[in-house]
Amino acid sequence: MDDTSLKETKEALLKEKNRLADELLTIAEKNEKIADDFNSRFPNWGDDVDSNAAEVDTYSSRLGIERNLESMIKNINTVLEKIDKGTYGLCEKCGGPIQEARIKAFPAAIYCMKCSK
Repeated sequence: MDDTSLKETKEALLKEKNRLADELLTIAEKNEKIADDFNSRFPNWGDDVDSNAAEVDTYSSRLGIERNLESMIKNINTVLEKIDKGTYGLCEKCGGPIQEARIKAFPAAIYCMKCSK
Protein backbone atom coordinates (compact mmCIF):
# COMPACT_ATOMS: atom_id res chain seq x y z
CA MET A 1 0.00 0.00 0.00
CA ASP A 2 1.46 3.36 -1.00
CA ASP A 3 1.90 6.23 1.46
CA THR A 4 -1.08 8.21 0.13
CA SER A 5 -3.43 5.24 0.44
CA LEU A 6 -2.09 4.48 3.90
CA LYS A 7 -2.66 8.08 5.00
CA GLU A 8 -6.21 8.03 3.61
CA THR A 9 -6.89 4.72 5.35
CA LYS A 10 -5.59 6.07 8.66
CA GLU A 11 -7.78 9.17 8.34
CA ALA A 12 -10.82 7.01 7.52
CA LEU A 13 -10.13 4.79 10.54
CA LEU A 14 -9.79 7.81 12.84
CA LYS A 15 -13.04 9.22 11.48
CA GLU A 16 -14.79 5.88 12.09
CA LYS A 17 -13.35 5.69 15.61
CA ASN A 18 -14.75 9.15 16.36
CA ARG A 19 -18.13 8.17 14.90
CA LEU A 20 -18.26 5.07 17.10
CA ALA A 21 -17.30 7.11 20.18
CA ASP A 22 -20.05 9.63 19.38
CA GLU A 23 -22.53 6.78 19.05
CA LEU A 24 -21.41 5.41 22.41
CA LEU A 25 -21.98 8.80 24.03
CA THR A 26 -25.68 8.51 23.20
CA ILE A 27 -26.02 5.57 25.63
CA ALA A 28 -22.97 5.80 27.89
CA GLU A 29 -20.60 8.06 29.75
CA LYS A 30 -16.90 8.17 28.86
CA ASN A 31 -14.65 6.65 31.49
CA GLU A 32 -12.12 9.40 32.13
CA LYS A 33 -9.61 6.99 33.69
CA ILE A 34 -9.45 4.44 30.87
CA ALA A 35 -9.00 5.44 27.22
CA ASP A 36 -11.79 4.37 24.88
CA ASP A 37 -13.84 2.89 27.72
CA PHE A 38 -17.45 3.80 28.34
CA ASN A 39 -20.02 3.00 31.03
CA SER A 40 -23.61 2.50 29.96
CA ARG A 41 -26.12 4.82 31.58
CA PHE A 42 -28.88 3.16 33.54
CA PRO A 43 -32.18 4.81 32.61
CA ASN A 44 -34.51 6.04 35.31
CA TRP A 45 -38.08 6.22 34.05
CA GLY A 46 -39.99 5.76 37.28
CA ASP A 47 -40.54 3.54 40.28
CA ASP A 48 -43.40 1.32 39.14
CA VAL A 49 -42.84 -2.29 38.16
CA ASP A 50 -43.32 -1.70 34.43
CA SER A 51 -40.86 1.20 34.39
CA ASN A 52 -38.31 -0.81 36.33
CA ALA A 53 -38.62 -3.75 33.95
CA ALA A 54 -38.21 -1.45 30.94
CA GLU A 55 -35.16 0.17 32.57
CA VAL A 56 -33.47 -3.19 33.11
CA ASP A 57 -34.29 -4.33 29.57
CA THR A 58 -32.96 -1.10 28.05
CA TYR A 59 -29.83 -1.22 30.19
CA SER A 60 -29.16 -4.82 29.14
CA SER A 61 -29.46 -3.81 25.49
CA ARG A 62 -27.17 -0.85 26.04
CA LEU A 63 -24.52 -3.08 27.63
CA GLY A 64 -24.47 -5.28 24.53
CA ILE A 65 -24.26 -2.30 22.22
CA GLU A 66 -21.53 -0.76 24.39
CA ARG A 67 -19.45 -3.94 24.27
CA ASN A 68 -19.78 -4.22 20.49
CA LEU A 69 -18.87 -0.59 19.84
CA GLU A 70 -15.94 -0.71 22.28
CA SER A 71 -14.73 -3.87 20.55
CA MET A 72 -14.85 -2.09 17.20
CA ILE A 73 -12.86 0.83 18.63
CA LYS A 74 -10.32 -1.59 20.10
CA ASN A 75 -9.95 -3.22 16.69
CA ILE A 76 -9.43 0.16 15.04
CA ASN A 77 -6.79 1.01 17.67
CA THR A 78 -5.00 -2.25 16.85
CA VAL A 79 -5.01 -1.38 13.16
CA LEU A 80 -3.79 2.17 13.84
CA GLU A 81 -0.89 0.72 15.84
CA LYS A 82 -0.10 -1.64 12.96
CA ILE A 83 -0.04 1.33 10.58
CA ASP A 84 2.38 3.16 12.87
CA LYS A 85 4.59 0.07 13.20
CA GLY A 86 4.57 -0.61 9.46
CA THR A 87 2.80 -3.98 9.81
CA TYR A 88 -0.58 -2.93 8.45
CA GLY A 89 -1.98 -5.38 5.94
CA LEU A 90 -0.46 -8.45 7.56
CA CYS A 91 -2.72 -11.11 9.06
CA GLU A 92 -2.49 -11.43 12.84
CA LYS A 93 -2.94 -15.22 12.66
CA CYS A 94 -0.81 -16.43 9.77
CA GLY A 95 1.37 -13.37 9.13
CA GLY A 96 0.53 -13.40 5.44
CA PRO A 97 -0.79 -10.43 3.51
CA ILE A 98 -4.42 -9.41 3.83
CA GLN A 99 -5.98 -9.19 0.39
CA GLU A 100 -6.15 -5.64 -0.93
CA ALA A 101 -9.84 -6.04 -1.81
CA ARG A 102 -10.53 -6.99 1.82
CA ILE A 103 -8.62 -3.98 3.12
CA LYS A 104 -10.51 -1.66 0.78
CA ALA A 105 -13.85 -3.12 1.86
CA PHE A 106 -12.92 -3.32 5.56
CA PRO A 107 -9.90 -1.15 6.46
CA ALA A 108 -9.99 -2.42 10.07
CA ALA A 109 -9.35 -6.01 8.98
CA ILE A 110 -6.69 -7.76 11.03
CA TYR A 111 -7.11 -11.21 9.45
CA CYS A 112 -6.84 -12.44 5.88
CA MET A 113 -9.92 -14.09 4.38
CA LYS A 114 -8.62 -17.59 5.11
CA CYS A 115 -7.98 -16.87 8.79
CA SER A 116 -11.17 -14.88 9.33
CA LYS A 117 -13.33 -17.96 8.88
